[in-house]
Amino acid sequence: MAEEIVQPVRKCIYCGGEVTGERRGEHIIPEAIGGDLTLKEKAGKSVCRHCNNEVLSVLDTELCRRSHLSLIASQEIDSSLWLVWDIDHSAQNLLVEARPEWEDCELRSLYSYPQMIFETNGPQIRGDADEIERLGKDQFLNVMIRAVYSAFERFNSGKKRVFHFERVRTDLSSRSYRLPPRVYSPHSIAEIAQDIQSQSFVFRYLTTADRRCALRAMSQLDLGNRKQFDRYAHYLGSRTPSISVFFDMGLTIRAMLKIGFNLLAAYCTNTIVNLDTFPQVTRLIRGEEHLKPIDIAGSGFVYAEDVEDLARPRCHCFRITSLEKEWVIYMSFFGGRVGSVVSFPGPNREDWNTMDIIAPLHSKEWTATPSQLFLPLKVRVEWSKHEAITPSLKLQYAQTRMLVKDAPAPR
Repeated sequence: MAEEIVQPVRKCIYCGGEVTGERRGEHIIPEAIGGDLTLKEKAGKSVCRHCNNEVLSVLDTELCRRSHLSLIASQEIDSSLWLVWDIDHSAQNLLVEARPEWEDCELRSLYSYPQMIFETNGPQIRGDADEIERLGKDQFLNVMIRAVYSAFERFNSGKKRVFHFERVRTDLSSRSYRLPPRVYSPHSIAEIAQDIQSQSFVFRYLTTADRRCALRAMSQLDLGNRKQFDRYAHYLGSRTPSISVFFDMGLTIRAMLKIGFNLLAAYCTNTIVNLDTFPQVTRLIRGEEHLKPIDIAGSGFVYAEDVEDLARPRCHCFRITSLEKEWVIYMSFFGGRVGSVVSFPGPNREDWNTMDIIAPLHSKEWTATPSQLFLPLKVRVEWSKHEAITPSLKLQYAQTRMLVKDAPAPR
């Protein structure tokens, strides 16, 4: 009689749930900033689909698309930023969705995304002038109207992930800027034209009333009537385009803690690293426990010069240290252009006290150098001074806004 081979049940290191259908698994460093190696590939560790795609994904977005790190990522690997706007001063300081184009760490120009903006006097279609000229104004309008209306019909029929709703929470009115509701695509108009019927859009708005008005306007789009879009004009962008660094401090710290916890799970061979052995940090990461003042004081972005000894060109570098059941992980991103630190309690069964890890961008060929010496770094946590956190970045205007509310996630 043949013996039945029973595969061991894999447990999620974050929540303890059973892991099924795992493919590549959780990236040790977020893929959005060039991290290619996963926990499964490095150490056979598993993270369930819910944690990976829900809780942890939200944290990655906050750190990699909204925080100070996102500005450097947009230069180094053309990663997308969350809040970047060109300003049409001729339209009462209308904010237009855009992405930065960099040159030698300076902002050279802004590329305006294809977008439909819902003003009170009717919708407007905007985009990059060069792109419109290449495709032709009539074709540009035709593609945008059809794509937006198709997206609305699919959304109205109950399709998911057609509109990615983002409510912008910032003090625009106090700076005399306007952000009427709009939908936009990070893709070029040529890419949109290739697949109009399945195109999705980012849907940005300030209030729920704005959101309702925009949906109503989309329902009234007439595919055969272009008259309301016939006015065509070039305008000069702002000399001081608005790049907002607007992020939730609590989510950002939790994202940094997640990277630190992942590094331990990947490189600790004698210490069991999961929610049972590290209950405090896993609860913090999953949002089941409030961040305490000590967590905020001891974790966050640091002066870039404080972690420059770790830096290597085109690499993310880390130093893991442990003393008296307290782990401290120093992080140097993108060759030392921005750094951070996190600390949390947990057991240590390793035969080393310090480990330096070098992770080249978009590579799985990482190197780890352990040492029995305890080699801490003296770092200063900083959240708002751009010149200290990202000294290599030359900005004409930048603004930091932080949310400090960090309530536990609902059970």
